[in-house]
Amino acid sequence: MEKMYLNISDLHRLLIKMLKIIDDAAKKTSSKYYLHAGTALGAIRHHDLIPWDDDADVIIPIVDYRRMISYLGSQDLGIFKLLYREKNATRMQAKLVLKGQSEDLVCIDLFPMIGLPNNKKLQVKLDMISSRIRWIYMYKKLRLSKSDKLWKRVIKNCVSLPFCVFPDKLLYKWFDQKVLYKYEFEASQYVTNPCGKYGIKNIIPKKWYGEGGKGKINENYFPIPSDIERYLTHYYGDYLKCPDKFYQEKMISLKKEFTGTREEFKKCIQP
Repeated sequence: MEKMYLNISDLHRLLIKMLKIIDDAAKKTSSKYYLHAGTALGAIRHHDLIPWDDDADVIIPIVDYRRMISYLGSQDLGIFKLLYREKNATRMQAKLVLKGQSEDLVCIDLFPMIGLPNNKKLQVKLDMISSRIRWIYMYKKLRLSKSDKLWKRVIKNCVSLPFCVFPDKLLYKWFDQKVLYKYEFEASQYVTNPCGKYGIKNIIPKKWYGEGGKGKINENYFPIPSDIERYLTHYYGDYLKCPDKFYQEKMISLKKEFTGTREEFKKCIQP
């Protein structure tokens, strides 16, 4: 059987279609969202997705999060679907993914933005609790791949087995009570992304997000944090500086295998 691959241009086309779906959902549910992290960086530095990025991120205030997720989960999204707290989900945040494909192929992470107290010790404590719950969930959900050799399958099973004593529902309950809804969002001066890889670096003043500005992705405009310069400097320092060319070229030449029919593949790569 002939193998089919999506290149970086194909992935970017899909990501822009997914961003439009999220933007439409925000408008229909009167919800706020912002391009987040590297996706916001791309909108400013490249006026597009970062040329060597193969995913995208948005962040949604927790007061709008469930409404947005509920709406997206109830809609026919064509070749896409919402993945959130399902048996095959591997992360706590929602993801927009390609139907019938691994979430690693192409996805947009829909991160929650939650409120925090002003006390730094309490901020760090919440980040620590969030990390521990997500760590348990992630290792419990270690996936076996068809390409995994026997030794790798054995290791993955041994690692994930001890965490299987924690039911998904219990982990979701802990995460909701101890993290997502621990502090009132509207009264908070600080916010964070409790599911992100940056840890306490995700803790920033809520006013940086504000009412939002506009960032350009290809020929489309999407919401970005109001104080985008402080936001990007906080995350990346000299955010106009690009990584070394070797890394760029390596990612730009990336190809990801598509598992499905030729007809499904054609739907994915069409403009």
